[in-house]
Amino acid sequence: MRISYVDNYDSFASTIAAYFRMAGAEVAHLKSDCSLETAVRGAPDLILLGPGPNGPRNAGNYMALLDKYNGEFPFFGICLGFQAMMEYFGQPVERLDDVVHGAAVKVRHDVKGIFEGIGPDAEFARYNSLGVYGVPDCFEVTATQSGESGNGLVMAECIS
Repeated sequence: MRISYVDNYDSFASTIAAYFRMAGAEVAHLKSDCSLETAVRGAPDLILLGPGPNGPRNAGNYMALLDKYNGEFPFFGICLGFQAMMEYFGQPVERLDDVVHGAAVKVRHDVKGIFEGIGPDAEFARYNSLGVYGVPDCFEVTATQSGESGNGLVMAECIS
């Protein structure tokens, strides 16, 4: 699998790229100020929009990539990339009351896709101050934060 990983200058970018490489992917690691054409050079199998600072509308070329290549290439978003996808498809991203930076939280998920083989109420590290509590109609929620502070915060989704 060829992945075009567009990173918005995040400190975890190299670690994320390394995990995808360990899983067997060929990763072209780019920055979010690269040209749109550079992001799709070599016809990747997936465009990965990574984490980073700021909000979705200030995430370099994320919105422009979605605007130009949605429907032509599959997209996968992590943190800010996920938030950019939600905003692009019409789901407002909001500042969370419960800001969490690196703490483990319980996540209820559907045990499918990226969650296959992981217990349905596993703990994951959460590191965000923005989020969504719903998704646009063309998406399906696959994981939410559970527990007292979760209140249904969407942690993962896929196109339905």
